[in-house]
Amino acid sequence: VLIPVIGQRADAQMFDSSHEAMVITDRHNLIVSVNKAFTTLTGYTREEAIGHNPRILQSGKHGEPFYRDMWESLNRDKFWKGEIWNRRKSGEIYPEWLSIAAVTDPEDGVTHYVASFTDISKLKEAEAKIRELYLAAFSREPNADEVRIAETHLLKPRTDAEGKPLDSQRAKRNGYEDLL
Repeated sequence: VLIPVIGQRADAQMFDSSHEAMVITDRHNLIVSVNKAFTTLTGYTREEAIGHNPRILQSGKHGEPFYRDMWESLNRDKFWKGEIWNRRKSGEIYPEWLSIAAVTDPEDGVTHYVASFTDISKLKEAEAKIRELYLAAFSREPNADEVRIAETHLLKPRTDAEGKPLDSQRAKRNGYEDLL
């Protein structure tokens, strides 16, 4: 009898101390529990969240097809994960990585859904910066060092098979026109 009690306490402690935001809903998708990370990330208190549908977090960035596909996956596979844009209580829209699992009874009926998510704003900012740097590298004028490297390595004088520099007349005579 003591082991299940200790197990329940450990589960509750893990749930509440997780760094990922966590939400548990009933089978009707009404929130029955949230952890501290949820309240920190979303700005909603436990009291404000419990009894509501997680739709309170919807950003408006995803259309009906997105949610239909997500629920089809949840119903079929009992699991879904992916990137989603949600809204904090303050109104700020942010990206998150979300995983949802269905909890089932012995007859495979859904009793609850457990979702965990994390804010990936910093990751998205880093991706944008990398993309910006990549595009800038191909859309700007080369700097002096890049010009020097190109002149030294890429714009070397063309040579024939014997290593002699090709001038246009000699290249044409020896069949090297395509190297000019």
